Amino acid sequence: MSRYALHHLLVDILGSAAARSGLFSSGWEVFILLNPASGILARPSALAPLLERALAALPDGPGPLPRFCRAAYSHFPGHAVFQVRKAVRRRRGRLLVISCGGDGTHNEVLHGIRQEWEHAGDDVWLLRLPLGSGNDGADVGSLEEGVRRILSSHVVKPVPVYACTTARSASPRWGANVVSVGIDAFVSLVVNRVKARWGGRMPGTWYSTVGDLATLFYELVVPQRPVEVEVVSARERVVLEDLFLIMAFGSSGGRTYGNGKPILPGRENLCLIRHAPLLRRLEVKNLLYRGEHGGRPEVRLLSAERVRIRSRVRLPVQLDGEAWWLGKEEFPLLIERVAAGCYVLA
Repeated sequence: MSRYALHHLLVDILGSAAARSGLFSSGWEVFILLNPASGILARPSALAPLLERALAALPDGPGPLPRFCRAAYSHFPGHAVFQVRKAVRRRRGRLLVISCGGDGTHNEVLHGIRQEWEHAGDDVWLLRLPLGSGNDGADVGSLEEGVRRILSSHVVKPVPVYACTTARSASPRWGANVVSVGIDAFVSLVVNRVKARWGGRMPGTWYSTVGDLATLFYELVVPQRPVEVEVVSARERVVLEDLFLIMAFGSSGGRTYGNGKPILPGRENLCLIRHAPLLRRLEVKNLLYRGEHGGRPEVRLLSAERVRIRSRVRLPVQLDGEAWWLGKEEFPLLIERVAAGCYVLA
């Protein structure tokens, strides 16, 4: 089957699962957003076996798309935001948005919901399926699990998100997983460029290789200057100033990024890693990849509701897998946690 024929089958499977769930029998609508260029969706050889397993989870196979279900593609950056905003505004009852893609797609879907929050709130639910090249922000571990959740789940849970604003922001950038500043964001920049050249695909060993190279050469690209980090929690306000290599803020603890790297392995949602000699940096990097970095003297794990970062030089930033440079004139960067930032099918 062609890629687009597989996409149609995916939509039929998800729509049929919704039709057979009692949750959607009384005025509910379902909007399915697909990014055809996203990781698994771009590769028929990767998508086909996932659809076979999803079909096995669907009693009696798929039927025609129910009338309360609609589907749309995201064709360019920002398109998913537009599509989701339109779906939220047009809904007549409660709405479930199913995001089919990777972390970048899920982030745009979140932006669409947050930008229409007055029209959404707890009447718009979200389910993020792991169908991209980066899937740290997905709500389920597989497409098959997603189908089972649609069939069986009748509950929703509020989940935290965070808002990022800069000195020049007209509106916040929203995230649901991890936003970080420093060497890991530099790795994301390089990895994303390599993936773009290879059509969204990248050998698994490449991420580790790029991470090693970034660790070696980061200081040649980014001048090391003291960075001020103001941390506000429910209990206290702390101001820290140091040569930080990584400043990572999660919407909660227990977060991974970079395809499963456990940057926030415990309850704390802020990780600060200070500058260290090269060999110690490599040691910390290897421990971080296993989630065992918390005991190192260079590492501080904290709980935070709000963080303000001030820098005198430009620094790389990554938000839910998307990376860019933040100019020195754009600081301070303010990151604020929103406890019930969206509602997820649980």
